[in-house]
Amino acid sequence: MATGRQQPAGLSSAEIHESIAASDHSAMDVIASIDGSEIERQLIELASIGGEAVEPLPKQPERYATNRPALSENDQIARENFIRPLMEEAGMEVIEHPLADIGVFAGKNPDLRPLVLASHTDTVPRGDMFDGTYGVLSSIAVVKAMKEAGFIPDRDIIVASYTGEESYRFGSACFGSKSVLYGLDNDDLALRETFDDGSKGQSLQEILGEESTLIAREPLFGEGKRFKTPHAVMELHVEQDVKLERSGYDIGVVEKIAAAERFKVKIGGDEPLLPEPAQHPYRQYIRIDTAGQSNHSGATDMGIHSRADGLVWTSHVLEDIFKGRRDSNNIAMGQIQIAEASMNKIPGNTGVELRISADTAEEMEALIREVEGKVKNKNRQLVDESPLVDEGPINLSVASEDNETEFFDPEKILPRQKTALMLIKAVEEICSLYAGSGVVGTIGTYSMDRQGVIGLSLDVRGMEKASRDMASEQIRRTFENYFQIFSDVDFGEKLIGSRDPVQLNKFILESLLKLIDRYEIGSAVAMESRAMHDVANAADAGIASALLFVPSRGGIAHDPEAYTHPDYLEKGARTLGIGAVKLSQFINDPIPEY
Repeated sequence: MATGRQQPAGLSSAEIHESIAASDHSAMDVIASIDGSEIERQLIELASIGGEAVEPLPKQPERYATNRPALSENDQIARENFIRPLMEEAGMEVIEHPLADIGVFAGKNPDLRPLVLASHTDTVPRGDMFDGTYGVLSSIAVVKAMKEAGFIPDRDIIVASYTGEESYRFGSACFGSKSVLYGLDNDDLALRETFDDGSKGQSLQEILGEESTLIAREPLFGEGKRFKTPHAVMELHVEQDVKLERSGYDIGVVEKIAAAERFKVKIGGDEPLLPEPAQHPYRQYIRIDTAGQSNHSGATDMGIHSRADGLVWTSHVLEDIFKGRRDSNNIAMGQIQIAEASMNKIPGNTGVELRISADTAEEMEALIREVEGKVKNKNRQLVDESPLVDEGPINLSVASEDNETEFFDPEKILPRQKTALMLIKAVEEICSLYAGSGVVGTIGTYSMDRQGVIGLSLDVRGMEKASRDMASEQIRRTFENYFQIFSDVDFGEKLIGSRDPVQLNKFILESLLKLIDRYEIGSAVAMESRAMHDVANAADAGIASALLFVPSRGGIAHDPEAYTHPDYLEKGARTLGIGAVKLSQFINDPIPEY
């Protein structure tokens, strides 16, 4: 549906691009007041809501590990007490939605379709203060700069601050933007929160309640809805990868977004198990803790040079320990615990308890020395091969016998545990084979219930659908063909949120590259995104969409060590601002796709 005035006939694509990029004083006035240091200050203040203070750095004397899962108390407080007041201060009318804050900055012509600037403010536990939130605060800063400069856009500008982009709590990503653009269906609303032990909590519908569920079912945009279908959607984000940092560019304009296939794998279930005490007179409880590095699972390359995956490293040493012990009942393994585990987060700090038991003290001591030797060997290998560690990341310690860890009969549970360890290893090896095609794969969560059923979350991503699907199918086929001799494995169906790669609007991309150059904002390059973002839902709906990146130090994301310098924050926000000024005045509707 085309509305509003049409671009003068007869202009070539190059002439239209040149017209959009042309300098004007109003655009300069708007972007001149956007301040990266002020955006950083707001990021820190927002991160403190529910966040945990972490050790300061010279460049960041105050910083936090964020903790705002979607629809949590911290999420609600941040939205009500921080985001909405900022929108109102910037001159927007705020429309409340159960899964978004919608700020409307009125333009001259309400008949024109609106321009939407959007991102999210929910976070994974112990996450970083830049992810998503940077885009929301920059969008608000752009509108505030327009107000202060006296700039009135031709069309309404809407700032959409979503929750539910992260898949941590409900195992599905981007459901806030999906609600606003499409409306949620019964499957979406039936999603249940999943806890670290694999147990389920309330459904999304139960948490929302009857009134909010009715709102979440209905899109805000479209024919006969609260707003017309957007003219265009733009999202600004930190990269969560190292491409920009390594290439030396200030700003990335994204051509294509990778997407994930996700599965909840279940191992066991054919026979419920009960916890069993040790059957030997001598026993010792020991704990293996692995210091990994959390990061974004989609944006981080495969391989030991890029990933410090605590679950993978723990699995390798456990495989060494249990090698050849299929019928052994001397070593029992408890639950593998991942700190702040999330489906879209590389496991960081990981721990597991072992129960060593034997008929004699000498036999038990020999078993402990064997385990110690396996840990030392793995540490030595990691120090030699990984540039991410300076010393052995795996630590062995004595654990108290008076703990809550439950152990099953090793002869019954070990086949299931070996299968899980093999799956973790297979995902790493198979996805590494396809890494040249941009494929990454991660087991992000590990749980074991009271009946000995193991649950794993599998996330396989790629820039190209064909190579991603081949890697995913090879993982499935490997287990179906070989590993059922150990234990039954149920991959289940693809989870809600699995999707194909998304192409973004090339016309806007080329226009933004010209604008960045014309207004001397910084250096820019066209690139791809291996992390999923809310803007993909807009692109899937056929809306002209754009995604902007600024560098993130070391590519770290979903971890409080993530950092982006205020100079980059400012350049990204000014690019969003110049794009918003020009697209709000661009009267061609629809925007070309080329």
